[in-house]
Amino acid sequence: MTTHERRGAYREALKVALGSPYRWGGKDETRGFDCSGLIVWALRKAGINVPDTDANGLYAFFHPYKRIHTQAPEGSLFFYCDETRGRINHVMTVYMVWPNGTRVLCGARGGTSKTLTLEDAARDNAFVDLVISENYMPQRLIMCVDPFAAGGVNR
Repeated sequence: MTTHERRGAYREALKVALGSPYRWGGKDETRGFDCSGLIVWALRKAGINVPDTDANGLYAFFHPYKRIHTQAPEGSLFFYCDETRGRINHVMTVYMVWPNGTRVLCGARGGTSKTLTLEDAARDNAFVDLVISENYMPQRLIMCVDPFAAGGVNR
């Protein structure tokens, strides 16, 4: 598969996942996703073999390089840290780039470690959805990496 084809397969997987419930530890569109479960699942659908891990593990897996997030292409991963410990605890992905350069992110969000069932997800309004990147936790954004770029995958 070419890089272009992988990006397309990744985006198609994300499209399938839109609206899926958030579930802590979730890894599939039937039972729900957490943030890292969604990314791992979609990358595997695009032919990129990544470990089954959390957001911090994904951050460690990819060879991170600093990139101004306004230049991040579709498929780039945005890593966020928690506010108290500074540990990577969340990941989103660039779903599309509008002609004006605005990034639209896709991710499983709204839940917590207590979001374990479909009822919990409904109560928490937690699901896979889209958000404008500039409006999504800019103070917690740590790093952006393009897993499809040459050198983006270090395994």
